[in-house]
Amino acid sequence: MGSIVVVKVYVDSVVAGNNTSAGTGSGVVGLTEVQIFERVVDERETIQIVDVVNTVNENYYSALEIHKNLVDYNNATKNFTFDLKFDGVPVPVGTPYELYNSDGTLVSGTHTVTTAGKVTFRSDRYVKFNNILASTKIELNEVTSDTYTTEYTFGCANNNSAQYTSWTADGKQVLSVVNGVVTGNVALSTNHIVTVTNSVDPITVTVNGNKTLLNSDGAQHDYTVNLTQVVLNATQYVPVDGGISMSQTVTVDGTASAPISFTLNFNTTWDTSKSAYFLINEEGSGTIAGYDTDYYILRVDFTTDSTTGKTTATPVLLLNGEGSDVGSFSFENTLVGLLSISKEVEGLEDTSGSFEFTVTVYNGIEPLSGTFACTDTKGELDSVTFINGKATIILSHGQTVQIQNLPIGAAWTVSETATKGYQTAHKLTDSETRTNGLTSSGEIGQTSGVTYYNVGGYELPSTNGSLIRRLMPYIGMTIMLMAFGIACVIRYKRKNRRV
Repeated sequence: MGSIVVVKVYVDSVVAGNNTSAGTGSGVVGLTEVQIFERVVDERETIQIVDVVNTVNENYYSALEIHKNLVDYNNATKNFTFDLKFDGVPVPVGTPYELYNSDGTLVSGTHTVTTAGKVTFRSDRYVKFNNILASTKIELNEVTSDTYTTEYTFGCANNNSAQYTSWTADGKQVLSVVNGVVTGNVALSTNHIVTVTNSVDPITVTVNGNKTLLNSDGAQHDYTVNLTQVVLNATQYVPVDGGISMSQTVTVDGTASAPISFTLNFNTTWDTSKSAYFLINEEGSGTIAGYDTDYYILRVDFTTDSTTGKTTATPVLLLNGEGSDVGSFSFENTLVGLLSISKEVEGLEDTSGSFEFTVTVYNGIEPLSGTFACTDTKGELDSVTFINGKATIILSHGQTVQIQNLPIGAAWTVSETATKGYQTAHKLTDSETRTNGLTSSGEIGQTSGVTYYNVGGYELPSTNGSLIRRLMPYIGMTIMLMAFGIACVIRYKRKNRRV
């Protein structure tokens, strides 16, 4: 009875030139040929074993180069591992390869695979596997890392340019990425070049804040907040030439805050070996009345994880450059106006004298406190100080004091201390009517103010002769009354004589 015998013969490549079979560790990658045949034989027949040896011309060998391109902070250099298979078989331990520096210089020594199916090398180098047979299937992928974004690009060249002069690049680039794995069958006499670029995602830092207008005049107002890269020079923060600079303008009307946000992107050229500093302030601060005088220093600290190699950033926001992290920035502005107080004396030739006024200002329910600049037509005052909402000033005839930088919308009251001998009236700036009384009131605006008028009713005696002139009417009247009385007496006496 006959039987079926299936015989598979795998014939290794030969080392070119000596027509002998290449043994283990020869460096030849791939199978030259697989012969599969089947035959029905009689169990009485004698089976003869035939050795088949294929000869391969080394002029047609191909190669695989694996290059690394690392885009990371501070020109970092790191090791990367790749999974590599030829014809579905993990590259064996002991498989030789050449190691090159990124400039193309060969690294001396013997370099072989130490872990089956894997090859590891530094990001500033590349490897080359030689003696790969045509049609060998390549499977290559980088061991995944959450730190980097990976991109594969491909190239090819004649692997035997001196001997195989008829090589062309047409159709030789046969590698592609399928499900994250570089795969394809090797082309004849072709050096397949795979470049693996690892890019770290740019470090992004976002800092948030808001702009608030504490009072309202019914209009909308624009404010600009700046962020400027600075460096600490002694005790001052100095802008960096050519550094990061951002601005954001927001509109507020006193009814709600406006959000502000700055996002900083630190690309891989940024020096993460030290902290970065940024000044956040309001444009006009310190020069325009009512603007917030605070500022913030944003410090960005960088750290690199020793295990993953990933660099991260931590923002720290310091109010006026001091203390601990406040989390967000806030600028609060106040619309400011003025209060003008004037004094006029009427009805008297002598207008000398001083008059006391009490000025009260409340911003909402809060009494105003602090020292405020003022102008004075007589140059006597340059500031007025409010304590718990009240301030006292002294004015004379023809004098005007203008108190500046008071919050618009604040309620004010001005009261003159009564002075004997005068009738007092006042007139608001936006009115044409005088009102009798010692007290006036209103709201702070851009032109708010009041003028007080003191009208003289009589004066005390003086030695300058004016008394006699002023008494003359009374003396004349007295003389007339006396004359009338004398006339009446004379008439009465004459009448009695007739009787």
